Amino acid sequence: MDDGSPGKRREPELDIDIKGVTAAIERDFKANRNGYVGHHTNRSPNPNQRIFDVKIAIPADSLFEGEVSFNVTFSVGVRISTAASVTVDATVIKAT
Repeated sequence: MDDGSPGKRREPELDIDIKGVTAAIERDFKANRNGYVGHHTNRSPNPNQRIFDVKIAIPADSLFEGEVSFNVTFSVGVRISTAASVTVDATVIKAT
């Protein structure tokens, strides 16, 4: 949960980080660019509830989209792994 710094408070956001990737991908995720989405979330309209609209995506796929709620403030570690593969058929054509 991220509500800014002591001298500069803001509406609480759910702060999600990406780990085990390159520094460039971490920067893209934090900036919500190049297909990476989800570092900070939107809080629901009711300020009295800790309900957040969450969407987590990478360029290849949407990993999670839904609502997350908490009854107290705490830190949670979640590990999501994804993999991609490409299959290619090749034909060799002899030069004449």
